[in-house]
Amino acid sequence: MFTILEDTKVKATFVKITSTEDIQDKALHCYPNPAKDIATIEGLRAYQEVKVYTINGALLLTEKADLNGKVNLNTVSFADGIYIIKIGRKALKLEIKH
Repeated sequence: MFTILEDTKVKATFVKITSTEDIQDKALHCYPNPAKDIATIEGLRAYQEVKVYTINGALLLTEKADLNGKVNLNTVSFADGIYIIKIGRKALKLEIKH
């Protein structure tokens, strides 16, 4: 809450959100899920960064997609459980079962 005490000019800039990001997000595929040794993510931008976190927020792995927008995550050393994959501002859930 705020109070205006005198004549004030306000300038606002509005940005139209396009559906481009939404279309790209719908194209993301993470498989297999649950994964055992390797989890593959497709539908990324070329060289887009992918980060894998524990459910407690600890960063475990950072990889970059290849030129085709695909990355294979080596999950052999991960304990069974749920992990969060961060791709830009989006997140995916990955389950590991050995």
